[in-house]
Amino acid sequence: MSEPREPIHEPEGGLDQTGFLARAAQGGDLARFELLYQRVAPSLYAWASLRVPRDIDSGDLLGDVWLRAVQSLRNHDAVNQEFRAWIFGIAKNVLYEALRQRARSRAHGVRPAIGAGSSLSAGHGIEALPESVTSISRALARDESVQRFLEYCGRLDADDRGLLVHCALEGFTCVEAATRLGITSEAATKRWQRLRQQLREAGWVQELLLPDV
Repeated sequence: MSEPREPIHEPEGGLDQTGFLARAAQGGDLARFELLYQRVAPSLYAWASLRVPRDIDSGDLLGDVWLRAVQSLRNHDAVNQEFRAWIFGIAKNVLYEALRQRARSRAHGVRPAIGAGSSLSAGHGIEALPESVTSISRALARDESVQRFLEYCGRLDADDRGLLVHCALEGFTCVEAATRLGITSEAATKRWQRLRQQLREAGWVQELLLPDV
């Protein structure tokens, strides 16, 4: 990220602020990237709490997501791809790697390490993780809206919870989510319509979800 880039000017009120922050971060302004991360951190934290198995440390996993995002930021198309979708793609890849590492460990009769699959658990790059990132995670663990959301998810059945994770957090369509959950597209659509209405009525949850939920 140290290569010189064209000057980035603050956008006027009607322009996309997230896109501006992403371009500024690509120009080497790590503080701008931290602002971007703060915007998506609540939904990433909620996602990790729902998706990451108990024997994989979600804090380490999210730290790894941050590090990988910083390292690959120059490849992010800030004009044509939303930052949230991009970083969630990284998060899913990090989780899949951790799950594969866990499966390999179990196949060889080795107890998987906490945070298995993470470059943080392997001791690589942890010094690059700023205190602000870990403090964000600690704050989110106490955030009332996040906890209410997780409690709400805990009251859902497995299919509804899966739809919420796949559609409201990860951005999959109902058809894609149905395939992952092993239910029909019709059932997924009906369930998701009902869930989405409930979520829209719960104003405290909006900052955690995709804008069109």
